[in-house]
Amino acid sequence: MAHGFSVENLGSLESELYYDDLTLGDIILTIKPEQKEKKGTGEKYYIAKWSYEEADRQVITEMKNMIDGHQIYREDTAQSTARYLVSENYYQSPNLIASNEPETAEIEG
Repeated sequence: MAHGFSVENLGSLESELYYDDLTLGDIILTIKPEQKEKKGTGEKYYIAKWSYEEADRQVITEMKNMIDGHQIYREDTAQSTARYLVSENYYQSPNLIASNEPETAEIEG
């Protein structure tokens, strides 16, 4: 999981990928930590530096065939009550679509 400047650094690869006619699904992504220091306090922290190389086309084809027909998402973060302000190619699981029925569960024990 990455945040802040690390995510911005990943976003900066977008133009490179565009001009190389690649997507995140076509590459091997490498992350290297870069140590930084807060001005004033001297406290050290790390941000991610991203680089990529094009993946082997045969491997990409094999992986695409393996996942064909399967939607990949994190069910634990895709809740029906969430409000998505920005979403691209988002898949809403039928199991997560809100119903009018209250959610209940029985606990055995």
